[in-house]
Amino acid sequence: MRVVTWNVNGIRSLQSYHPWNASKSFKPVLDSFNADIICFQETKITRDRFSTDICLVDGYDAYATQPQAWCYWPPASAVLCA
Repeated sequence: MRVVTWNVNGIRSLQSYHPWNASKSFKPVLDSFNADIICFQETKITRDRFSTDICLVDGYDAYATQPQAWCYWPPASAVLCA
């Protein structure tokens, strides 16, 4: 079992980093990790801004925690399982 964990310091900023900036889609990038479980910490996103392209990726089950309002507690995180 392969587990990948990444402190992203804001999930919406991922699209400015490689390999996201090349594909503009989460699926090929998640597939490239070749992981059974992918964990993102410090997603810094509230429920109303958590878009479907982030949380509904084909072939993955997603589990996430987000604060109801913008604050740092509880910390927001996401787990995707292949």
